[in-house]
Amino acid sequence: MKKISIYIILSNLIVMLFGIEDAFPQPKLEVTILNKGTGSEAVKHSQVTVHYTGWLENGEKFDSSIDRGKPFIFVIGSREVISGWDMGVNGMKVGGKRILTIPPELAYGKSGAGNTIPPNTTLKFEISLLDVRPPPYKNIGNSELQHLMKKGIKVFDIRRQDEWETTGVIDKSIKLTAFSKNGALMPNFFKKLVNKVDRNQEMILICRTGNRTSIIANYLSRKMGYSKVYNVKNGIKMWIDKKLPILK
Repeated sequence: MKKISIYIILSNLIVMLFGIEDAFPQPKLEVTILNKGTGSEAVKHSQVTVHYTGWLENGEKFDSSIDRGKPFIFVIGSREVISGWDMGVNGMKVGGKRILTIPPELAYGKSGAGNTIPPNTTLKFEISLLDVRPPPYKNIGNSELQHLMKKGIKVFDIRRQDEWETTGVIDKSIKLTAFSKNGALMPNFFKKLVNKVDRNQEMILICRTGNRTSIIANYLSRKMGYSKVYNVKNGIKMWIDKKLPILK
């Protein structure tokens, strides 16, 4: 499996962030569970270690980490692998084994992959989950958010101006837009953030539902050396749903 730069994730997020894909019929990933496993569960942005074997739809084996004698490591949801893997490994438990039947739309599509995988090819993988390392940031809910705010930890609301005006913001939040309406990373976002919080300080990130902030939290933790990042998992939506105080 070929890894790609996390920078691509941050500069091309329209579908990932705003769910534009929901407006269109989605190709189906087929998952056959051979063994559920009993260990730690893989979630978004977990680093996972797997063994796998892959076959073309004609039954020809084209790749195997087992044959190489070296497990494969990747981060779920960081687009380091094909979409079918991100979707199919998410939710597995250590010791688990699955067969993923992945349509071309969730694999290598119309282009294929070199001389190995022809265009428009459905792929089949048998994947065994060997190890899981949790995301390097911590997901939190409303109660933890309130507790951390009482300690004076900075809250960064990374939504846009129109979103702030529509819903209001949590008191004392620092408004710092991360993405434009079309999903592009705002120029100097990270530079502005670094000027407001040191790498050894705690910080809280909040957006509408926790999707955008999870991507920023993952990048800050893995690539920029921040070790105390909290992501509000269900975003300000859950805060509002619970009728907690908002400033407009």
